[in-house]
Amino acid sequence: MSLQVVFAPALGGDMTTSERSFARGVVSKRLERTTVLDRPSKSISELNVNDLQTVGAEKVLERTGSRKVLCANLDQVVLVFASSPPSPLLQLDKYLVASSACKLSQIILFNKCDMLEDDDANLNAQERNQLVSAETLKVYQRLGYPVIMTSTRTGQGLEELKSLLHNKTSILVGQSGVGKSSLLNALLPQANARVGALSEWSGLGAHTTSHAELHFLPSGGNLIDCAGFRDFATWHLTLEEVQQGFREISQAALDCKFRDCSHISEPAEVCGVKRALEEGKIETSRMMNFRYIMNEVTA
Repeated sequence: MSLQVVFAPALGGDMTTSERSFARGVVSKRLERTTVLDRPSKSISELNVNDLQTVGAEKVLERTGSRKVLCANLDQVVLVFASSPPSPLLQLDKYLVASSACKLSQIILFNKCDMLEDDDANLNAQERNQLVSAETLKVYQRLGYPVIMTSTRTGQGLEELKSLLHNKTSILVGQSGVGKSSLLNALLPQANARVGALSEWSGLGAHTTSHAELHFLPSGGNLIDCAGFRDFATWHLTLEEVQQGFREISQAALDCKFRDCSHISEPAEVCGVKRALEEGKIETSRMMNFRYIMNEVTA
């Protein structure tokens, strides 16, 4: 059973109170949302630079109504990746930071794991280390993120995924072509979601999901399939939200001598993050992505 939402309330199930009048139910009030997954509806170039510098991104977005609510009252996001199309680790870290700022739990899902050998052969070691893969995801497992390897062709990982979705309201997030529709069909055959092939020219998937749908899982819980998007903006977040989105960096920052430590110009003697990096407690790729997103926020 699925519900296609074509009205203003946020997908995920806005809680309301209702009143009966002549055998009809009338919504009288929308209750406070427990969580909200949103993103800017405009790029930073479309907003007033002076306002951004004066009052900050959050207030500008609120003032101009430039914030798009994707879903509300979620419990967790399922971040879907695959070896084809390939995804940079920066995209994964952006997803983790953005969903962390929304106070959501995260599951990292690597789909099409039966095709692992097909797409890695032409990559060198440096290129492989910059992409989401079975090997690079071991770093995220060590950080405590749930990581699932799935294949809709062999059924691998699907039972584990079902157990993590049980009695939760979850959303599938990932770029087009990673197999979200195939996953949905494997979990709910009656959903009959369209499945598309990758573009031979770009290696990317075309959007087969053009709207968001809320599906009710037979075992309990809700699963939202959202139209694919290839990026998740982070420029509007605060420096604290970005740092909190990197678990190991946030932990190491507790050992910094100064509260406003940038973890860039300070020497390791006073910067706990730099010391952790030198000691191998923080992966170089994670530190690079942290600095990239911080630069995006402070630009």
